[in-house]
Amino acid sequence: MRSGQGRRPAITGIFVHSTAWNQRLREELERQFGPEWESLLRWLGEARSSLYDDPLSPRKRRTMLHKLASRKTQEEVFRRWGLVPKANEH
Repeated sequence: MRSGQGRRPAITGIFVHSTAWNQRLREELERQFGPEWESLLRWLGEARSSLYDDPLSPRKRRTMLHKLASRKTQEEVFRRWGLVPKANEH
């Protein structure tokens, strides 16, 4: 078995079947990440909606969604917005 293979169903099952886990994880992430992440997630949601409005192949759409969700894009967006993510502060 390759690294990571077979893990996704177990991890996904936690999120699907455990409301308490989801709540605890959300609260933990809210403490770890600042409000600038909310703006990024809103922007990503709008970009995602736009991609689904366009007549793209599923493969092209998936590639673009992964690029939008990349750390490189996140860093570029924060740089353009003049933000320093809370998670990166020392």
